[in-house]
Amino acid sequence: MSAKRWVIMFLSAVFIVVAAIVLLNVLVDPFSVFGDVVYDWYSYGMTNNPKAAKFAYIDNLRGQYDAFVIGPSG
Repeated sequence: MSAKRWVIMFLSAVFIVVAAIVLLNVLVDPFSVFGDVVYDWYSYGMTNNPKAAKFAYIDNLRGQYDAFVIGPSG
């Protein structure tokens, strides 16, 4: 096996592993960063990542209010 072919195979393997990790994180979404597009389960996202869940909640209610009070999640 030539050096060029070995480098191409190695980079392809690294790319496949990284793509699999990214896809798994998007599907599982352990910190509710990507939003729950399947179930739209707000309370589950709130327990995992309160800040991201609050942003998603505010984004969903965009037209209902004139202003929001933004502060720390604690």
